[in-house]
Amino acid sequence: MEVIQLNKDLNEMNNETYCYMCSECESLIEIIKIDAEHIEFKCNNNHNIKINIKDYLTKIQEYNNKILNNDKCLKHNEKNFSYCFECNMHLCKKCLNLGDHSYHYKINIIEIKPKNEKIDKLKSFIEKNKTKIEELSENKKSLEKEINNILQENIKKIRDIKMKIKKKNKNNEKKN
Repeated sequence: MEVIQLNKDLNEMNNETYCYMCSECESLIEIIKIDAEHIEFKCNNNHNIKINIKDYLTKIQEYNNKILNNDKCLKHNEKNFSYCFECNMHLCKKCLNLGDHSYHYKINIIEIKPKNEKIDKLKSFIEKNKTKIEELSENKKSLEKEINNILQENIKKIRDIKMKIKKKNKNNEKKN
């Protein structure tokens, strides 16, 4: 995948209409490792996945439901506290107090929420790579310009050589 396209995809993901989640379900993820080509993560449904970033971005669009992934409860408009795996929904404290999910398998969101240190590392990684991408893009433009100039010079030399050959052939024809 081209680095510039990846940068474009990531920039599009940064707006508020996209949420980061498991590529196999709508569960939240904990990023284990990320590099220029792959992302490795685990989710609350015990998926451990290493996937190409472009494939990840494509796959999560299936689960990209801003309402589902909102951090506020749809019923009570309070901050979500837990996630119920049996009902596939977020729960606020009021939802938990209702007891409808008492014996369901749940996880507390605060336990899996990324720590500021990890978020800062990811932001730093993204910024560092944005700089690298910009440098590579400028390098590419510069090299393309240099190659184009060399090509134009060679085309001119070839024209000159052809003209000389043509002239020489005409002169030889006149002599014969």
